[in-house]
Amino acid sequence: MFSSKRKIVSFVLLAAAGGFLASALAVPLSVRLNFLGTAELLNKLIKPGEITTKIEQRTIVAPQTDYFKEAIEKTKNSIVAIQSFKEGRLLRSGSGLVLTQDGLIATVNSVVPTEANVFQVTNQGKILKAKVVFREFTNNLAIISVSAANFRVVRFGPDLPELGKNLLIFAKVVDFGKDTSLVAPALVSRVNEEKKTFKISADYDINLYGAGLIDNEGTVPALVSFRNAKPNLIPAIVINSALNDYLGKITGGKTSR
Repeated sequence: MFSSKRKIVSFVLLAAAGGFLASALAVPLSVRLNFLGTAELLNKLIKPGEITTKIEQRTIVAPQTDYFKEAIEKTKNSIVAIQSFKEGRLLRSGSGLVLTQDGLIATVNSVVPTEANVFQVTNQGKILKAKVVFREFTNNLAIISVSAANFRVVRFGPDLPELGKNLLIFAKVVDFGKDTSLVAPALVSRVNEEKKTFKISADYDINLYGAGLIDNEGTVPALVSFRNAKPNLIPAIVINSALNDYLGKITGGKTSR
């Protein structure tokens, strides 16, 4: 009696195992042979196109290596390296944004400190003497001037980047007498539409003072500074306002860039 039960149990287990194995083999085989339309049915159930779309949407959170390539090409000659000296000793260095073709450049006050007596700009390998012509301490903004022509002017905008947008901090540093580019990633972490302000998340780097914040279109929504090792932005609208104030004082009216 016990022998018969064992045979029955063994037969049931063997049948179950055989059924499982057959189904596991049949699915891929049926997909390959499109047996009884199984492949078409599975395609409708799985919807591979939708899965691919979701994966692609998630992978673009991290920009590709060439995401800012065109933007860098558009902007690289509109951002310059700045050095400040006192009695031959380097006090501070940073970057600046070219505002006018004839050599007005925006930077932060800390890059051109009041105790310095010599300022110089390096652009495309050329070293130019500069002077501070305007300061606005409330916004930590300064405008310097160099005697040059045909500078490439930076393109400002938009005022408010989208929340979560990937941006790039673009700076220039002097290395063995030549200006070289330095970039760092940034992410728009907060947007205040009422106050028309935004904040970014980015790592602190002393070389990024006065750098331009650029988007993938090559436009600059802000100038970069730091406060307590956190990014502190000077929006494009503030820079344009300061430029108009300065031009108004020397020309008696606003002058376009």
